[in-house]
Amino acid sequence: MTLLANHFVEKGYDVKIITFNEGDAFILDSKINRVKLHHGKITNHKIRSLKNLTSYYYHKNNRPDVIISFLTHINLISILVAKLYRIKIIASEHNSFLRVQDPKFLTHITRTFLYPQANFLTVLTNFDIPYYKKKKINVVVMPNPCTFKIQTDLDLRREKIILAVGSLDRYHHKGFDNLLKLIAPILKNHNDWTLQIVGGGSKGFEHLKKLTFKYNIIDQVQFTGFRKDVNILMQKSEIFILPSRFEGLPMVLLEALSQGLACVAYDCKTG
Repeated sequence: MTLLANHFVEKGYDVKIITFNEGDAFILDSKINRVKLHHGKITNHKIRSLKNLTSYYYHKNNRPDVIISFLTHINLISILVAKLYRIKIIASEHNSFLRVQDPKFLTHITRTFLYPQANFLTVLTNFDIPYYKKKKINVVVMPNPCTFKIQTDLDLRREKIILAVGSLDRYHHKGFDNLLKLIAPILKNHNDWTLQIVGGGSKGFEHLKKLTFKYNIIDQVQFTGFRKDVNILMQKSEIFILPSRFEGLPMVLLEALSQGLACVAYDCKTG
């Protein structure tokens, strides 16, 4: 989202980024207008977001020429509001259709009844095209970009680091719980190697930290927290590992390949 927004601003478009949760972790062009619709007493996040977006676009001067929305349930909200105010909308799916986001009935409603109402749906790989074509959806492939400069220095000095990257709070999706169990005997047999897990998330951190104690690998596992210099960490590491249970087209895998790491990943269809 931020890459597209920054690009459109460079091309001379007026761009707004609307969010429904706190947290600005990425660098935005100063010309991008940030709109935070986080307010309201409604406890249900989706209903509150729907109400806030409907109220915001009620004022005609707030309505854009095109909405680009991201992630299944935000797409649901955005398409409903776009149809109400007759705004063109491009919905973006960032996971394979094999992943069904909870609550599952909302994902089914979005994919079956609302995506056909969007002007376009973008998906990450050709794997998803037949599924959405059957639903009479105007679907196109738009792969994830890689913004890292390709590393061509073969003499780069690397350390004995195995790198994993992702949100710790999504440890089940990202497979970090499995990773620690599987890698424990390897680390014990190679005590000069370190596993670095890059990503934020306090709840996930607590859970994963306990697993490092359980598997007795606390001294060989480092949690770096959220980092903005992942490319530098990749240039220092030997191996990148992607233990995700499911993915769309993992940006981080493209980035790791671009930095010359040896990459190990689960065979998770499009991942």
